[in-house]
Amino acid sequence: MNQTLGVGILLVVVGGCMEGTYAIPMKYVPRWRWEHIWGASCLAALLLVGWPVTFLTVPHLGTVFSEVGFRGLIWPTLFGLAWGAGSIFFGLGVEAVGLAVGVSVIMGLIAVVGSLLPLLIYHPEQFGSTAGHLIALALAIMLFGIVLCGLAGSARDKALQPRILDESARERATTKRSFRIGLLYCILSGLLSPLLNFALITGDSLRTAAAHHGASPLWAMNAVWILVFTVAYGLNIAYACFVATKNKSFAELSAPGTRSHWGLAAAMGILWAGGIVVYGVGVSRMGELGAYAAWPLLLIAAIAASNVSGILIGEWKGTGRRPIALMTSALVVLVFAALLLGFANRSVGS
Repeated sequence: MNQTLGVGILLVVVGGCMEGTYAIPMKYVPRWRWEHIWGASCLAALLLVGWPVTFLTVPHLGTVFSEVGFRGLIWPTLFGLAWGAGSIFFGLGVEAVGLAVGVSVIMGLIAVVGSLLPLLIYHPEQFGSTAGHLIALALAIMLFGIVLCGLAGSARDKALQPRILDESARERATTKRSFRIGLLYCILSGLLSPLLNFALITGDSLRTAAAHHGASPLWAMNAVWILVFTVAYGLNIAYACFVATKNKSFAELSAPGTRSHWGLAAAMGILWAGGIVVYGVGVSRMGELGAYAAWPLLLIAAIAASNVSGILIGEWKGTGRRPIALMTSALVVLVFAALLLGFANRSVGS
């Protein structure tokens, strides 16, 4: 049992690292706009991960869908759409308010909404258990770590940003309005994105039916992901196409020097969707409260991986000691929260 739990935790961490690094290719596509890399990576997520992985691992998929009926399909589908909308707001919000503030607000909301709310709805009795207490404590510590991440990011931006002394009042007013709108986008993303975890929880009948029709228990979750991926990435592709049409930028997709951009989009899509698939396999090995403790663990790994990768690719170069010290402290706090989540799973039933 402990070995199975350990493998599950490891897979969730690997999935989180994939989620935390999938956006790196966006830094290396100078000839594309946001809508190009975003739309192309979502298409790659469907064509290279979502659909082929499901068709290879879930036999008799049509029969599985038919068996669970409309009620078993509608909730994962709706939650998948919400997650897709949250992904769009994530990109818009971070662009408007900056990475440090945006990620702190979004991740904080995602952690709470994605873990405590489903636990309250589906397993309220666990709040009186040792496992429930540990999950709540780990979330509180995690939120503190996220605040430290935000402070580190702000300190980094302040160290790197040149001082502009002659900024006009009009520019300041525009920036203030943009920040308010961006903050609204971040809040919407933080409320909608964790519904991915609700899709996993409400798709349990699909997972059970897939296993009944020959899918391995480890891969049966792909019957849920195929719905979620199709509607979520489909929504993102549609939005990217809308923006490209509005900007009249479709021709830039095939501009000279963009061949490598398609490869980077493919890598981004594989990391993004692949991380979620690996997360699902990990959850299936983590026991009764896997979906509740694994969600914040996924976020912790994603935050840690994104910041460590940022250091490795030079985003923190020349920032001085204080930002790096704050980020190091944040990572230590997040690792401690992750350890508590592991103990929470071991304490189920206590």
